Amino acid sequence: METFGSLKRRTTDLMNQAQGQMGNIPRPNLPGMPAMPAMPAMPSMPANFPNLSDLSSKLPKMPAFPYGAAHPGTPTQKATWERIDVPPMPRSSHSINVVAGSAYIFGGEIRPREPVDNDMHIITLPFSSAGADYYAVKPKAAPKQEVPQVPTVIAPSDDGKDDESKEKELAEVPLASPPEVSDNVVTGSENIADGPVPSSSKGKGPATDIDRSSLGDVPCPRVGHATAVIGNRIFLFGGRGGPDMVPLEEHGRVWVFDTKTHMWSYLDPLLPAAGPAFAHKKHFYPTARSYHSAVGVEQPRDFATRKNNAKAATWAEWAQEGEKAVGQVANDSRDEDDDGYGTLIVHGGCFVEGRANDTWAFDVRSRVWQELPSAPGKPRGGTSLGVAGSRLWRFGGFNGEGEQGGQLDYLELGVDSFENVSSESDVVLSARGQWKSIFPELADSPAAPLVAAAEENAAADEDKGKAASVPLKAAEVNPHWPGNRSVAGMQTLTLGGVGGREYLILLLGERDPSDSGHEAAGKFWDDIWAYELPRATAASSVMGMFSRGRSGSKSQVRPVEGKWFRVETEAYDDEDNAAAQGPGPRGWFATAHMGQLEERGIVIWGGLDGANKRLGDGWILRLGAEKREP
Repeated sequence: METFGSLKRRTTDLMNQAQGQMGNIPRPNLPGMPAMPAMPAMPSMPANFPNLSDLSSKLPKMPAFPYGAAHPGTPTQKATWERIDVPPMPRSSHSINVVAGSAYIFGGEIRPREPVDNDMHIITLPFSSAGADYYAVKPKAAPKQEVPQVPTVIAPSDDGKDDESKEKELAEVPLASPPEVSDNVVTGSENIADGPVPSSSKGKGPATDIDRSSLGDVPCPRVGHATAVIGNRIFLFGGRGGPDMVPLEEHGRVWVFDTKTHMWSYLDPLLPAAGPAFAHKKHFYPTARSYHSAVGVEQPRDFATRKNNAKAATWAEWAQEGEKAVGQVANDSRDEDDDGYGTLIVHGGCFVEGRANDTWAFDVRSRVWQELPSAPGKPRGGTSLGVAGSRLWRFGGFNGEGEQGGQLDYLELGVDSFENVSSESDVVLSARGQWKSIFPELADSPAAPLVAAAEENAAADEDKGKAASVPLKAAEVNPHWPGNRSVAGMQTLTLGGVGGREYLILLLGERDPSDSGHEAAGKFWDDIWAYELPRATAASSVMGMFSRGRSGSKSQVRPVEGKWFRVETEAYDDEDNAAAQGPGPRGWFATAHMGQLEERGIVIWGGLDGANKRLGDGWILRLGAEKREP
């Protein structure tokens, strides 16, 4: 057998021999490639042919886009306009709210100082391929429910009844001592379904010296009122009307429109057990007003009460260990709206004489008004109000002399829980400190505004605070900041669902008031601004929108720096060229977020233009560049 070394040598010899034989193989002669024919010469251009610069100067110029023209260095956002295709319904100083894809319009005026009817005008908003529709609902009060009396316990007697009847009577005997029975059947001043019975609210009670019998069971026609949505219901407060067209004195009453039944009810306030140190001791509800602003908050919503752990009330229930007869569970069940939850927040407005700067919160479940800290600056009406990022935001307004602006104010909100010996807990929405203000930087940088606290009692820094809080004058327009305005629209949009980006959308409004007040039109803005709120920290995201604490605990830290964007708009439908112009300059209109129907959409309706004409058109503003698919 050959060794590995000999095999290696033989392999090397064979490879060398093969390479030598490869060089003796004859190579074939390939034919040469034919030469390419000569290309003809290009014709010379005439001597008088214009060059490119001459051609561009003779082409027609593209028209300037009338809305959202970007200023140099100003960041922009995209949005689209869509006209709502329904018959016109002109009015101003009205309200609009969106619930489950329908817009609800109430009140307003066509001629100055003459309120229209008190019908609820309902518009089914367009969605996908379905168009819009319109109908009206006449005011109708929800039936009042009587509070049943506790039956008197009758001792069994030898009256000839059989044993089965006696056992039934014994089973219905209450375990607890029966309360004293009044001679009169109790009827709620509002639907008893709207919140707990007044007697169950500890330390609270109705004001017995107030006569509300003349107010009726449905709201009268009015203008300058404010509404907000909580759940499936629309809450209304204030406004002016009547023969004298003054703020309607309704003693703190809140009107409630149920969008499921199309009926009205109302909530009359109860006396609070105690008020904060800054609250006015003589009043437990807001003074009558008009041209104020309101927002609805769905907090507080989670309640821990004795009702969830109710003990057996009769011998029969005790013996059956809580088992219910067929159908009894359905009879005892209550809708979340019926029990009541959430908070209605009201700010500013116009009194019979003067203007307001106060802030009030109405707890729907307890029917108690609480006064929150007053906002900084001059009292004003027609201000823009919104809730986003656990904060109440405010911009602009009219102080009686001119339009406000040049700063964005906010108030931190939180949910507090107070427990007591009865194992029940009071859960309320409260303020975390005082109002604070954000001012634009003078260095034309919209990304990092100055932040200043608005403390009323800071006497040592009074001079410094005055210098920092001077609002921008109308002539000092900042290209990175919205101009001073009132009776504008402001809504909160969230893009990307839960945890997405939040924006405050500020649009249109009055820039210069008329010398005749509401009798004539002023000058109006046609611009749209988006304030991008900072993303919440991880800790605050886990806690939810509103921080929850016990007896005034501090909230989670959230950044305050934001950024204003100028919004550029175009038509939602490329075939509707007129929609690209949008609604045009106006004020005294109504706006509402479209809710779950479209998270990036805002509805606006009506208003007043520069010719003092009441407008009757409706529009949908969608934030983003998406358009209708062809």
